[in-house]
Amino acid sequence: LNQQGYVAEAIAAYHQALSINPALAEIHNQLGLALSQQGNLSEAIRSYDHAIQLDPNLTTARRNLEIALLRQGNVGAAKPLLESSTFDQQHTTEQKAFDHSRSKLLAGHAGAVVAQRNVSPYRTLLWLGAGILAALALGGWFLRDRWLPTPSIQLPESAFNTVKSTGDLQRVSTSVVTALATEHLNKGNFTDAQAAIETLLDRGALTQAATVLTPVLRQKSGDPTLNFLMGRLAWQSVNVGNKDYSLDDARRYWETAVKQKPIAEYQNALGFAYYTEGKLDRASRTWMQALKSREQRSNQPAATQASSPAASQTLTAYAGLALVAAKASANQPPSQQANLQNEAIKLRQTVLADDPVSFQPEELAKNWLWSETAIKDWRSTLALK
Repeated sequence: LNQQGYVAEAIAAYHQALSINPALAEIHNQLGLALSQQGNLSEAIRSYDHAIQLDPNLTTARRNLEIALLRQGNVGAAKPLLESSTFDQQHTTEQKAFDHSRSKLLAGHAGAVVAQRNVSPYRTLLWLGAGILAALALGGWFLRDRWLPTPSIQLPESAFNTVKSTGDLQRVSTSVVTALATEHLNKGNFTDAQAAIETLLDRGALTQAATVLTPVLRQKSGDPTLNFLMGRLAWQSVNVGNKDYSLDDARRYWETAVKQKPIAEYQNALGFAYYTEGKLDRASRTWMQALKSREQRSNQPAATQASSPAASQTLTAYAGLALVAAKASANQPPSQQANLQNEAIKLRQTVLADDPVSFQPEELAKNWLWSETAIKDWRSTLALK
């Protein structure tokens, strides 16, 4: 796509964000930059003005408005801004470029200099594409990390009124779920944020999940829940062929999560990572730890009440151990091979006796944790006699 095409996508993304929440001052400012890139100075000026009305302290919008007015030749309108500006006096590279542009314009030089000098700090942002730009609008992470203090994102009240429980997340759009996840994280509501992020991952909205998770994980790199969710994001991304993530990424995030919080859910996920890497001993130990974690939490061994999440974790660990036994039997002498296969059959039967439906290959294909390779191996385990 040419540059004009990217700007058009950026403008569309900003409009979409503002349709959700028209009170985002920085998005109006960024929309003005994109319109300015198109040469639509009148609309850009309106966007900058709207941004300033929403946030009078948004100095970048004042800078951009001044430049736009000067490019229009409207020095009279720009002069009050020049006199009343309270810009940061620390001369960063961006500030120096801005000052130089303004001086050139006031001296009567060509507007092209302005475009090159003033807009360049934001050029990378405008060319990122509609997906990240829309995420920026909803989550504010790109600007927060690079240009702005952490913003307080305000969603329309109707969005919060609509979503009052985890079940309600299924009935709202992905963009609203993304915004809610970001808002909950900003407020420290990790339980609600986790539910929203898991909804994104369940939908396969991996770009949106990454937009929410990446900035907060930088600040809370040791948080077990965030690491587990980031590991899940990497795992699902690898399974759909996304080269931005690797199996090693998923395993490392899950190792961090298990180290900080050794619970069965995290251990089961880590077991699958080890299994996929071919590290059968580590996978086996990790799934055994998952069973131990379940027993310690419930004070009873059991794969009872198969429909409960806890029982599901227990059965998943048993299924994992069955996979290991079946896989390990392949290169063993006949006698040991028979022993391992018998062990795999016993474990398999334990799983199917408690939940004969969820562990059928067709159902496992709906489970994010089970990759195509694991399901193929499970089919082989089911076929053992």
